[in-house]
Amino acid sequence: MTRVRILVRRNENQDLGTIENCELIKALPLHELDFEQSLHVSYFVELLTEFAREENDSSQLFRLMKAVLDVYPEISVRQLARYFELWLLRLEGVLPALGSLVSKELALKTLQILKQPPENLKITSWNPPELRQLENTTQKLIEYHLEKPLKTVRMLKELL
Repeated sequence: MTRVRILVRRNENQDLGTIENCELIKALPLHELDFEQSLHVSYFVELLTEFAREENDSSQLFRLMKAVLDVYPEISVRQLARYFELWLLRLEGVLPALGSLVSKELALKTLQILKQPPENLKITSWNPPELRQLENTTQKLIEYHLEKPLKTVRMLKELL
């Protein structure tokens, strides 16, 4: 979860490039995170690893992760996790109409929250029962889309 700027040089007829420069932009201070936050960072990393495709442009995923990390840990990690999961599913094009998965009230509230940047979760956010319902829904959708369970989901459930 460290942001860097890398300058790569690659010749026209080569598949591999040469890293000429690597500049540290921002590092997430992992030593300052509590246990729950650390587990969620691992979860975010696994999600990015599974959803980012080497051959595809991942700039939207990068901007999403940057927006989430910029407000981390000011916002509840569980709020950020749901926000991140929902946006990830939306960017991947596999988020169905929420009204078919959760109550209409929660679906409308969620759509309003997703129109806002993550720092607005300080103002409008989900309550604990809504978070649990969204967590179950998003994790089932992610598992279905990836066709496998995520290792960090099991860790989060067992250790928290």
